[in-house]
Amino acid sequence: MLVWFCELALENDSESLVNRLSPQQLTRYRRFCRPVRASQYLYSRLFYKRVLSALKANGQPNDFPIGQPHPPIETEYGRFYTSLTHSDRYFALSFSHFPNAIDAEVMVQRDFLQLADWFTDKQTIRTIKESSDRTRDFYRFWCRHECQIKLGDNNLNDYGFTEEVIETDYLPVMLCCLHRCEDKPTIRYIRDVLRDPLELRL
Repeated sequence: MLVWFCELALENDSESLVNRLSPQQLTRYRRFCRPVRASQYLYSRLFYKRVLSALKANGQPNDFPIGQPHPPIETEYGRFYTSLTHSDRYFALSFSHFPNAIDAEVMVQRDFLQLADWFTDKQTIRTIKESSDRTRDFYRFWCRHECQIKLGDNNLNDYGFTEEVIETDYLPVMLCCLHRCEDKPTIRYIRDVLRDPLELRL
């Protein structure tokens, strides 16, 4: 399993890149009011196109369905499953021969004791409230919860979580992957989503 953790080039002139989007993607892109959401959408779709091209995918999906797992993609190297997440100036794309899910959250300070009640699992709430590192534990459980939602009703008996805190120039980011236990993720930090090498091999 490969995971690309990508930084948005917010200072770049993104409007010069929108002509690379499909008409359907362009329509969706124009609906975003917040510039950071528009940038997340634009750069994640351009990066995904790079990945599909490198894999020699058989046809390319026009866009991801909203609120549903990504459909698998057929390539010269077999079938692959992807998952995508955005948080502030970052996004991550995971890629595996098996269904997977990924979530990333910039670890901003919050009222973690109050937000712990967001979880329905009493053991999780207790762990967060008693933790010596509430920030890390809160985001760990939050990202796990989001991954489980993204993967849906798949049989999770052979699945496990891998979490990593990515230190960035801004704030640390909790990155969580839900994957088959034997399909451990390799994480690559991409600073230029249009030019940095993809390094498809593990």
